[in-house]
Amino acid sequence: MLPLAPAIDPVLDPLVIRATHALKRLVAGPPFRIEHARQRERALADVLSRREAEIVALGPAVRRRDREAIARFDAAIAAALDDLRGDAEARAAATGAERLAHAVDRLVHANTHEWLDDPGFDERLRVRTLERLDRMNEALGSYDAFFAAIEPVIARARAAGVARPTIVDLASGHAMFAVAMALRFGAREGLVRVVATDLAPEYLGIGRARARELAIPEHALSFVPHDALDLRDLPAKVGSPIDVVTCTQTLHHFPPGMVARLFAEASSAARHGAVLVDGERNPFTLVTVAALSAALGRGSLPFLHDAFVSIRRMFTEQELALVGQLAPRADGEPPRPIERGWLEPGHVFVRSFTGTA
Repeated sequence: MLPLAPAIDPVLDPLVIRATHALKRLVAGPPFRIEHARQRERALADVLSRREAEIVALGPAVRRRDREAIARFDAAIAAALDDLRGDAEARAAATGAERLAHAVDRLVHANTHEWLDDPGFDERLRVRTLERLDRMNEALGSYDAFFAAIEPVIARARAAGVARPTIVDLASGHAMFAVAMALRFGAREGLVRVVATDLAPEYLGIGRARARELAIPEHALSFVPHDALDLRDLPAKVGSPIDVVTCTQTLHHFPPGMVARLFAEASSAARHGAVLVDGERNPFTLVTVAALSAALGRGSLPFLHDAFVSIRRMFTEQELALVGQLAPRADGEPPRPIERGWLEPGHVFVRSFTGTA
């Protein structure tokens, strides 16, 4: 696949990327992740047993977009997630190592705003910071991991007879992952159609310019300003049914209740399935990303700051599973079949399947 951003240093960048790929082959995930996951699974079951019924009962009113219900739902999801991260996980700790892991995670987690979230952030620095993010994703092989999570849903659409699935990417930001999907899944060859959406047209403009440079036509990859929390009119706006919905590396920017509502909206809008991906919060990833950010982001304080802050805001697999499982459902809507898991080098996903294969 073509590089999605220019090299900062044409000599050093390839060396950093090769070294990172070599390290990935040697290290099969963060140390002690499996052990800590067992503790978190017990905590997840505990929180669901105590809170699921109350939150699910709010679902129909939330799906009707009742403002009071949405406020109550968002507060309940936030409380459930705080419970999972705090008391429930502490109670689930059965060994000294698990208690230590929980204590370290409490130190790592923080909800500090990223500089890129500031609308007044300098535009030139914004573009430079995003280019460094693209280079880091290339170094880590992040997009390849995302593709692996999305491919089963595309396959489901093809099995249902859809010759050219329409993939909608929500909250795309500067839309470089949408550009990557168009290249990977054959949008230029007519195998898929990709639609990048975001509330900020100026962000989408960055992706549109890169798509032109790569000779990806507008009918293969389009850019549509749209709210990720209300997809009711999106099929009409893009001119076709939506087969697959994706949202990657954005979830930690949103309150957890909003993530749950986004997952419900995406699952309802997609004829075949939705995939949400975010980075996983853990100390090993924090150290690795900090080191890689220093190597690839030379001289870019905003990139170093936001890379560090992002990891501290992200989800664990069990936290994202909680949010996905408690996503609101309409009256009479059955529970969604949901899959979730970990993606190398350090991401987590939740995936729903809709329709019939």
